[in-house]
Amino acid sequence: MSSIENQIREFYGKLKFPGEYQLSDFDVYEKEMLNSFLKPYDVVASQARRILDIGCGSGFISNLLAYRYPNCHIDAVDFSDSLNYAREFALKEKLQNINHFKQNFLNYVAPYKYDVIISNGVLHHMPEYHLAIKRIDQMLKPNGTLVVGLYNTWGKLAKQIIEPNYINDILYQDQEMVPFELTFLCKEVKYLFHQYQLIDVYPGIGNQFVDFLNLFNYNNGGLTIYTFQKNLVL
Repeated sequence: MSSIENQIREFYGKLKFPGEYQLSDFDVYEKEMLNSFLKPYDVVASQARRILDIGCGSGFISNLLAYRYPNCHIDAVDFSDSLNYAREFALKEKLQNINHFKQNFLNYVAPYKYDVIISNGVLHHMPEYHLAIKRIDQMLKPNGTLVVGLYNTWGKLAKQIIEPNYINDILYQDQEMVPFELTFLCKEVKYLFHQYQLIDVYPGIGNQFVDFLNLFNYNNGGLTIYTFQKNLVL
């Protein structure tokens, strides 16, 4: 593991992003039918049999999906100590349809192929993201679905002009103190996953105007959620 990878692992091990949570927090999301940034993950999980969550952190998304969809099996991977909280929460709440693996995704050996792979805010913190994308493709079933959240370049630029209003200190540290991050324009993301069909983008209007809309998405560093389907050609 490289020096920068160790810095990232230690940073998120201490931060435990996106933070600690309780089962009651899940109920709030259910009543509000999830916020817009989590809804793409919920949509694909509702019809999935096996999901892989790459870089689950403290496990909010993967544990939430395991709670909402008990007939779906989820494998969650993260190389930082933040995964300890994800695992402890699942044990405490008796979520029997999720397994947690503390290891670098680049070394993770999948026991089978997944019909859904998700990764929220992770690949842009990986110096070897090209290798990660290749491994994702190897682990995703034909016609499988990938949902990936990535920072947008225009959203990050807007953050330099307009001071963000962070909702908590964890988000502040994640946005301002992380030791390594990358950003991508929408066209760059499409190129990275050119062998897939783009199904949906948030924020976006008909999967268009993504970069422009991220000028108003600076509180999240331009986090953009892309949904792709494998092996389908327009």
